[in-house]
Amino acid sequence: MRRPDASAGSARLLALPLVIGASLCLPLAARAEPRDAGADAKPSDAPKGTIVVPAAVVQRVIDKRDVSGTNAVAPDGSALGVRLVGVSKYKAGLRDGDIVVSVSGRKTPNVDAIVAAGILAASTGASRLSGRILRGTATYDVVLELPK
Repeated sequence: MRRPDASAGSARLLALPLVIGASLCLPLAARAEPRDAGADAKPSDAPKGTIVVPAAVVQRVIDKRDVSGTNAVAPDGSALGVRLVGVSKYKAGLRDGDIVVSVSGRKTPNVDAIVAAGILAASTGASRLSGRILRGTATYDVVLELPK
C-alpha cells in the first residue's frame, strides 16, 4: 500500500473518516495551525458525550473527498491534534474546528498519526473505529461505523 504524500499543498485529507479512507491512499494537507489555534483547548478528563457517525455518512465523505484537516498546535507550541474542516455539512455530529486527539486509544498529535491509525484499521477489517475529539474545552468520544 502506497503511503499518502503529506506535502501535497492543495490535497485533501479525509480527517477523522480517513481512517477507513487510508486504504484509498488519499493525499494530505498537513500544515500547522497558528499557535493560538488551541488557545482555549485543554481536554477534560471525562467525555461530554458520544458522537456516532453512520457508515452511509462515512461512505459519502470517502466518495466526495471534501473533508480536510490540518495539524493543530497548542498555545505552548506542542502538537494538539488534527483540526477538521468540511465535516459540518454532513450533519453527523462532527463540526468544523473539532480537533481529533486520539484514534483507537492512541494519541493523534498530527496528520501522520491519523494516517497510521487509518492504515491499521483498514488492514484489520474493523467495522467500527473509535476516537476522541476536542471541541473547545470539552472532549467527545466518536464512533465511526465503517462501510463494508
